[in-house]
Amino acid sequence: MKKSWIAYPYIFALASLLFLYTVTSDIVSPLQLLRPLVVFWALLVLLHILMKSVGIDKNWSALMLGVFVLGIFSTRLFFVIAGSISIVSCLLWWLILKIRKLSVKVNQIAFILNAISVFLVIVFSFWNYLLLRKVPWGDYRQAVEQSRNDLIAKPTTPENLPDIYYIILDGYGRADILDEIFEYDNSDFIDSLKSRSFIVPEESHSNYPRTVLSVASTLNMDYISTLIPGLEDSIFWWLMSPLIDHSQTRLMLESVGYQMVSVATDWSITDNTSTDFYFKPNPVSLSDFENHLVTTTPLGFLLSPVIRSFSSLPSFDGHRESIDYSFKTLSDIPEMPGAKFTFSHIVTPHPPFVFNENGNSIDPDYKFWFADGISFPGGKEEYRDGYVNQLVYTNTRILEVVDDIIARSKTPPIIIIQADHGPGLSTDFSSSDNTCLKERFSVFAAYYLPGVDAGEVPNDLSGVNIFRLIQNLYFGTDLPLLENKYLYTKDALFIYQAEDVTFRVEEPCEIFE
Repeated sequence: MKKSWIAYPYIFALASLLFLYTVTSDIVSPLQLLRPLVVFWALLVLLHILMKSVGIDKNWSALMLGVFVLGIFSTRLFFVIAGSISIVSCLLWWLILKIRKLSVKVNQIAFILNAISVFLVIVFSFWNYLLLRKVPWGDYRQAVEQSRNDLIAKPTTPENLPDIYYIILDGYGRADILDEIFEYDNSDFIDSLKSRSFIVPEESHSNYPRTVLSVASTLNMDYISTLIPGLEDSIFWWLMSPLIDHSQTRLMLESVGYQMVSVATDWSITDNTSTDFYFKPNPVSLSDFENHLVTTTPLGFLLSPVIRSFSSLPSFDGHRESIDYSFKTLSDIPEMPGAKFTFSHIVTPHPPFVFNENGNSIDPDYKFWFADGISFPGGKEEYRDGYVNQLVYTNTRILEVVDDIIARSKTPPIIIIQADHGPGLSTDFSSSDNTCLKERFSVFAAYYLPGVDAGEVPNDLSGVNIFRLIQNLYFGTDLPLLENKYLYTKDALFIYQAEDVTFRVEEPCEIFE
């Protein structure tokens, strides 16, 4: 009892993070709680030592630290919940002692706050446990191990290994969609790529409407339900991270001598830090959980000057920096020695729209976030105009990148430029009927494949077959191309509940106002 007086500030800090995790658990892996928790606890230890050095009583220092945690480390809702329970409990305890004519002691308040903080940790932990238990962990672990260790086909090693670049332009729509829905003629860009010997299919589709599903299935060359059965009741997007980080494509290429290279992105799920070479614009990259923490608590306001000295806060400026850094880094990678597979997910022309057509900065009139579809905070016209302007700038930068890659590569490289899904001007993730499926599934794709004739690339090549085809063309495998399926999410939260819309993705549709 005597040693527990200082416990509740630390436990309240844990409870605050667990509460925030309940809000972000679909995107955020539980492992992302560890770094902020260690930082919080270390800060509390330092403050406690400082208070002790100036002679503040241990019980009062604990009380001040508890108030500090609730005021600085907590979201507004957690502050109300924890603060209300604490105040009411202490008042009731005070009332009981008054009725019994007993004196109130500070260590008694500490006992109550210890109990409340533990109670909150138990409640939020149990809530998260109820969500986590819906994952078929046995099948999931087996799938992750297979992705890391079991090749679906044994490749042969070419005489000269070409560098391979897999560049994802988030939300980039197919040319006919841009013309039909956005009234933008993208033929100059397409012709520019073709003049550089790129193959640009006219009927390319994404297999999924969500980035996480699209990228995971592409890199593992199969559909999610085949890779990991039984995820229908799970809400966790981050389950795909291990499949993206250690994919079948990575395993195959490493087996023939490739080094892995990745460029930092704005999103933890596709931000692969496990590669041999990882390029980032700042010394420290904040995780999605840390980004949410600094934008929903007073921490962001108080520590923003400190954070900006070593990292980037969620902001339009930070997003622009990330996009420009990706393009610049891709141009420099050919100078690196050895055979390389480079993965770069660039969140453009996807919202938010932070560039005009000339690359000048734009700060939209809403809070920074990546909302798309019906969640986009602006109107339809703002989406159309912003999307096209950012796409034009993206075109300029991507042409510069491919010119640099081709010119600086000693062996002609393989370059795969692909959208993970189409635009979201009329996308409702809860309803395929309220969504323009043709817009969402019709994606831009372009392939620079040295020595390959355009006729060898199916005009309707979809994501799950891209690296199957690459293996067959360059690494001596004979993998069958899978049947094209296009799978929509039945529910915005339960993204693994798939609805087959294969026969609907080319249907004409109106843009729902």
